[in-house]
Amino acid sequence: MKERIDEWLEILSYGDPIEILVDYVRIRFKTQDVQRIVEDVLGIKFSRMHHENYGYYTYREQYTLGDITVMVSNDILENDAYAGLYRGYEPSE
Repeated sequence: MKERIDEWLEILSYGDPIEILVDYVRIRFKTQDVQRIVEDVLGIKFSRMHHENYGYYTYREQYTLGDITVMVSNDILENDAYAGLYRGYEPSE
């Protein structure tokens, strides 16, 4: 599959680099270790994140830095953390 994607990207780019802009992505991690997600997955120093005692979609809290939002689940039994990138997007409740 990777070979097919690489082949098509080469055909479409005519040899020039392709730039991809991701407007929104949602990723779920089966952990409550927010610091590990922020530092190891996103590559951001945890101390740079702003903590807020609320979250959208029934999440209990969130950490933000610019357009990056990491939400922490209400239900510890669910054991689910969510990292989302927002570009000018404010979810409605």
